Amino acid sequence: MVYFIDNTERTHVKGSQHALHVAFDTPLGKVGMLICWDVAFPEAFRDLISQVSKPIVVPFLWKLTDCAPHRLVHNRYVEKVFLDAALISRACENTCAVVFCNAGGPAEEDFAGLSQVTVPFLGCIGRTG
Repeated sequence: MVYFIDNTERTHVKGSQHALHVAFDTPLGKVGMLICWDVAFPEAFRDLISQVSKPIVVPFLWKLTDCAPHRLVHNRYVEKVFLDAALISRACENTCAVVFCNAGGPAEEDFAGLSQVTVPFLGCIGRTG
């Protein structure tokens, strides 16, 4: 689910007209890949799971300050809370591992890090940053 509304990138990004998300073969088996805010919506995961895709990899650039500033007043780590909840939800809903690969960087620049592997019923089994 990538949307480029009124953006020049639209000429470079073309929809398949049939399948929004396509799993691909690797030496380890079928793998699915989603990006960015796809992590917040179960439909994209279901589409890949229906293609026997496990795990699903989600590359991202998510910072601790991505939410509205007034929300940070209540909890500076609200983005971490959201990511942890979304990742365990997607793993459990779809009985698949979710490999979340976030950008890293200096803490003073509010990089969230949090790259992790999340599996159903166990949660995060490995994390960096």
